[in-house]
Amino acid sequence: MYKDQFANALRSLFQLWQQHALLLPQREQLAELMAEQPLIRNEVREITRGALSINNVSFRYGTLDGWVLNDIFFQMNAGECVVLKGPSGAGKTTLIKLICGAAAPSAGQVLIDGLPVESGIQKLGAVLQTDRLITDTIRENVLLFRGGVIGKSSCQAADDEIYAALRIVGLEGFVRGLPMQLNTGIGEGMTGLSGGQRQRILLARALIGDPKFARFLTRQPLA
Repeated sequence: MYKDQFANALRSLFQLWQQHALLLPQREQLAELMAEQPLIRNEVREITRGALSINNVSFRYGTLDGWVLNDIFFQMNAGECVVLKGPSGAGKTTLIKLICGAAAPSAGQVLIDGLPVESGIQKLGAVLQTDRLITDTIRENVLLFRGGVIGKSSCQAADDEIYAALRIVGLEGFVRGLPMQLNTGIGEGMTGLSGGQRQRILLARALIGDPKFARFLTRQPLA
């Protein structure tokens, strides 16, 4: 029995080493991108309340394409929780990308606390459908995009900050109970975490740094 356990552990370790070696070139490229200066030259401002205004926003991918969103208007006060509901292709993901600043509206404005999202605002967190775990430790997964360079954790967030985010999503006890705790290796292709636990780590990634405005987009409202 112990021989089989040792063989399985050794096999898992070798698979982890292989994945790490395969990802090294991509990690280096991403590190270069993360180190580049942002295109936004405006003064960076922090969100203080988190009020959202979508002012007559329209969007299409090209001048010859149809409108994905057309003259959308709504407001969300600080502290409110809003669910976007609609059929596939209705533009829910596109609207979230506009709110995140990942895309620019073809017309209208997206404002947070009266500031355009493209003006370089901070204290903003998001979890999108395409977000994934990286093959690394729990610590690096939670700190992803907060440290400036992937794998370096240059923001030096204290472990208690990470555990605070994990506590909010209900994973603190689970992680503290692991032999390696925050140094536990995880990834999309690895076993050991349930689907719900993976989603909670993504939520903790968005919550680290105490964002004043957070957006979470899933395919199912109870995901």
